[in-house]
Amino acid sequence: MNNYSSMKLELVALKWAVTEKFREYLVGNACTVFTDNNPLSHLATAKLGATEQRWASELAAFDLTIKYRPGSQNANADALSRQHPVLELSETEPLGSERVLGVQAEISTLPGLSPSDLYTLQHKDPVLGPFLKYWERGKIPDARQRHELSKPARELIRQWKRLREHESVLYRCIYSSDGQGEVNQLVLPQSLQESILRSLHDDHGHQGTERTLQLIRSRYYWPNMYTDVEKWCRSCERCVVSKALQPKVKTFMGSMKASRPHEVLAIDFTVLDPATDGRENVLVMTDVFSKYTQTVPTKDQRASTVAEALVKHWFQLFGPPARIHSDQGRNFESNLVHQLCKLYQIDKSRTT
Repeated sequence: MNNYSSMKLELVALKWAVTEKFREYLVGNACTVFTDNNPLSHLATAKLGATEQRWASELAAFDLTIKYRPGSQNANADALSRQHPVLELSETEPLGSERVLGVQAEISTLPGLSPSDLYTLQHKDPVLGPFLKYWERGKIPDARQRHELSKPARELIRQWKRLREHESVLYRCIYSSDGQGEVNQLVLPQSLQESILRSLHDDHGHQGTERTLQLIRSRYYWPNMYTDVEKWCRSCERCVVSKALQPKVKTFMGSMKASRPHEVLAIDFTVLDPATDGRENVLVMTDVFSKYTQTVPTKDQRASTVAEALVKHWFQLFGPPARIHSDQGRNFESNLVHQLCKLYQIDKSRTT
């Protein structure tokens, strides 16, 4: 990227941020992009090269409005690329100080519900209600009683030793995988499961099944939780749209047409395995209309070799064509080949 202009660097950064980094957040939503690069704000009318056109076509799938903001007024964007100072605790301030705990105290499992509300919801739940009758008795149901319970309730019985009660609310106690000790998971009633799934999946960037499950496990538990999370993520319309495979942008491959034989002669070189005499270059000459082809092995790909092969193996046999078409190789675009075409009154064209 050392030879990229400032506008090209800004464009590739915009393409990466929109189509890769923040794609899940931006698909289907209107977004305003502020940039201190004035040419980038005129992207819709700018004359772009092939690479920039490809990037712009990828951005066309998003509802973007690019606005110019002078650099002196765009200081908030610069702050994102600056290294922030590391906050250090003073020697007199212990790690478990009141300042640190004060932030943690604001984080609640369900801030809008009190323990009495959770107690009521758990007892009215069709799965937790029958189970709590045995839990309050302090006696695990026998085989006959288990048979009368639902499958999710029987799953709760298997978790009997992990369950705890705090402020009359049922929790499951597990050890976290990152070694941070015990984690108390609220045993969630069915009436709250949908709102939790929406909060920790839809409102957290539509992350995948494993990440969404990790967020839920750090706070809640209910039977068959993995199946419910997987079903929610698969049925999420936003995830289906944003994470679907996008077709690769390809340039149009045009085809050459001719209305009569000998109108267009297409020429190009190919390289094969070396022959016994050391020759490996082959000049391929094809009449575009009839697809008749002549191949001439050559020692090299110089312009003089091309001119000699054209005269001996095509012009003398069939006459000069109306037009010769080739790529932009220096041997085909040399002065010698152009003089040959001028001598035989042949038009010369090339690929773009």
